[in-house]
Amino acid sequence: MAWTIRDAKREKAIIDRIDQGDDRSAAILAASFLEDRLQKAILARLVHDKVVIGEMFKGYGPLATFRAKIDLAFLMSIIGAPMRQHLHRIREIRNRFAHRLDVHHFEAIEIKDLSRKLPRIKDIANGFCTRLRWL
Repeated sequence: MAWTIRDAKREKAIIDRIDQGDDRSAAILAASFLEDRLQKAILARLVHDKVVIGEMFKGYGPLATFRAKIDLAFLMSIIGAPMRQHLHRIREIRNRFAHRLDVHHFEAIEIKDLSRKLPRIKDIANGFCTRLRWL
């Protein structure tokens, strides 16, 4: 399955913001970007009912969290087990930056430990390219 870009200008702007920001901003934005893409992949396979989708994905809905989206994408065979693990690590990194005021950069020991377990970004992108069909 092929990776397609829905809005190249928007995605380039997001990626530029990730590249230009400090480590905390980069981690949070990158994870949000991946969460958004994952949600789009899930939505592409669901019945399009705005009310039900809103109830599921917003606020305290069962699919409002990155964790829930990762696990649902795995259960739907949108991503495989290795990608599921990588996305959960990225989610954990994002959470550390978002909720720990003493974590400022990727060199922080707890971030380094999580990051070491991630493949190179090129490998992650290739995993998405071969596993996901982005509509």
